Amino acid sequence: ITEAEWRQLEVDKRPDLQPARFFGVKFGKDGTNGGLSVASRTTDDRIFVEAIDCRPIRGGIEWILPFLKNPNCAGIVIDGDSGKQMLLDLMRDERVKIRATVPTVKEIINANAVFESAIYSGGICHIDQVALRNAVSNCDHRPIGSAGGFGYKTLDDAYEVALIESVALAYWLCSETKVRKKQAIRY
Repeated sequence: ITEAEWRQLEVDKRPDLQPARFFGVKFGKDGTNGGLSVASRTTDDRIFVEAIDCRPIRGGIEWILPFLKNPNCAGIVIDGDSGKQMLLDLMRDERVKIRATVPTVKEIINANAVFESAIYSGGICHIDQVALRNAVSNCDHRPIGSAGGFGYKTLDDAYEVALIESVALAYWLCSETKVRKKQAIRY
């Protein structure tokens, strides 16, 4: 994903969003960092994504909980063995109402493919965030599974790949969740 391709999806101000928020949490492969992102549908049928933060795991992961307790939280997806179980236990202890999705390898492959497809088709939008732009434009595919699937790896160790992977997960969960329309009753 080039910087130019990512910048084409940029919007000047946050678009009108539907209330449902979908959170993606990715713990890095090396066990150092955890990234958190959010996705929400716009009123014009795109999906707005935003990176919330990426922090070292050794400083704790409690900072993630207030976001997951958001009253508009409609879905949570968590990936990464280095912190996944800790967060699931913390969510249980704190009585987070939304049950988290823990994706399979097949679902991770699908999430990354759906995310990249949205980038090239224009079905995604974002407000420019320097850290996310740098992570997106300084990553490459890494093989996952045995069927040609891919994840991401960084091209420069200065950028954390967990950030882009958390965005991809949040986007995927948002795109896979059916929008419930209010039933209109007419007499």
